[in-house]
Amino acid sequence: MEEPRESRNEEGMPGLLDGWAESQACAPNETPFFLEPEYVASAGQDSGLDPELMTAMVHASGQINAEPATQALAWHVYYRLFRAPTAPDSQVKQWPMTVAALGDATGLLYLLTLFGGLPELRTLYQTHQVPDWVARDTLYDVQRWADHYRRRHGSWGIGPEEVAWLRLHLRGELYGLGRLQFQPGSWVIPARAFRHRPSGAVVALSEDGVRYRPDGQLDGAGGVRDLEGSWTAHLQLGATWVVGHRVTPAGWAERAETRLARSEWAEVLKPGDPVLHVHIPSGTPLDMEACRRSLDEAFRFFTGCFPQRPFTAFACDSWLLDAQLEALLPPSSNLVRFLRQMYLVPVVSDRVHMLNWVFGGIPQDLAQAPRDTALRRALLDHMLRGGELRGGGCFLLPDDLPAWGTDIYRQP
Repeated sequence: MEEPRESRNEEGMPGLLDGWAESQACAPNETPFFLEPEYVASAGQDSGLDPELMTAMVHASGQINAEPATQALAWHVYYRLFRAPTAPDSQVKQWPMTVAALGDATGLLYLLTLFGGLPELRTLYQTHQVPDWVARDTLYDVQRWADHYRRRHGSWGIGPEEVAWLRLHLRGELYGLGRLQFQPGSWVIPARAFRHRPSGAVVALSEDGVRYRPDGQLDGAGGVRDLEGSWTAHLQLGATWVVGHRVTPAGWAERAETRLARSEWAEVLKPGDPVLHVHIPSGTPLDMEACRRSLDEAFRFFTGCFPQRPFTAFACDSWLLDAQLEALLPPSSNLVRFLRQMYLVPVVSDRVHMLNWVFGGIPQDLAQAPRDTALRRALLDHMLRGGELRGGGCFLLPDDLPAWGTDIYRQP
């Protein structure tokens, strides 16, 4: 089959058609199953998609099937998403937004091929006895991102960035459990936690060799570097004592050294430990009680359905975790209250993600940017004063879940 025309990526970057010969060598002689109208309708219904979106998907499947070249392209995309060797996310994110032969329907091609992973997902759900409501909560994210795509582009579909994200859902690597989403992974933030055996207090220490600014943030956070004032953390993991630099629960590192006696302090989180990454989807308020229920459900779900995947902590790395927000928003803010339940840790990040989510892009003129929400007003005032924005990281230990809502890591 001749390769269909596509919008090429930059020279030297992995393209959409990488692996074309391999995918076409095992292409079916008949219409790919995920392009059959009956399958499309069934998959959409099972996933709780909007009827208007389902209608657009069925129509797009007919458009794709009408041309051998676009049908072959659809098989190729499905093959690269779900068949070994799968395309890494870094390549998927570089795929073109528009294929010449499909125009605005390119986003629907990506959506249709994504649902090609549904049969294997159903088998995995059945094997691990995943409840129906968890399946619905998880796959609802497809509708959420299709809505987001439509608002930005004026047509139904998803883009390459969303394909890379939603493939996690269709491969059983991420689960929606109420207000929050959870993804098994590893702790990669350069800090480790210790619990005081007598009192239960928790202290985090920076990893060795990490560079901090005088304000205790990682050098480079928010795009700000301090070549003269920055300092390097040291960590000594001795048999009797642990000596290092404390990371406060409010998310900054202390330059003074902290000493912890091994006889009193147990290490409870270190780099490489298995964790549940917490994702915070948009759409509804970050209600504290809803978050508590979600975290409780995640603990029950993963220990019950995936006992072979134990975890040490809940973890998150997001623009929502900018510790500065505690000073920029009122204490009653849901976001501030959420921050105070977590043990915050510094990470290197910039303002791009925050501004994209809050304003739909980086405002060209801060003075003219919309100020219709408390968060927008707070961020604009902060930037107009010369402040920068950054994200943050956090962890929550499962043993501390019962204390949700008490600011447990901020207690003296």
